[in-house]
Amino acid sequence: MALFADGKHFCKVVWMEGGRVIVRRLYQLTIQQPSGLVYHLTGKDLPDGMIIQTGPTMGGKPQADVLMSQRTGGQRTEDAIRGFPIHRPWPQPRDLMHLGGAVALLGMIRLFVAFASYSQ
Repeated sequence: MALFADGKHFCKVVWMEGGRVIVRRLYQLTIQQPSGLVYHLTGKDLPDGMIIQTGPTMGGKPQADVLMSQRTGGQRTEDAIRGFPIHRPWPQPRDLMHLGGAVALLGMIRLFVAFASYSQ
């Protein structure tokens, strides 16, 4: 449940980076899952708090940890952020084109192998 003050719901965010600690209030939060699904949280749907901590680099790559309590809620929005991929049902025309290309490529490889073994 979101925190409430000054007539508004918000999420308390603690950002720790390089020894510095910054505390902020978020009034809306947009989350994109790896599958492309976008959730837009506002009001009472916000979590009560988040901790974002960036640590030392691991092999030259920065590392960040975001800790939130797992919740269900929020609503899926198709246009929360334009330009981000949104989950759509499979198959899309692009998927069918890739499938057809893969079948054609495998057929050509098989034909090439057959010709190579025939000539020996």
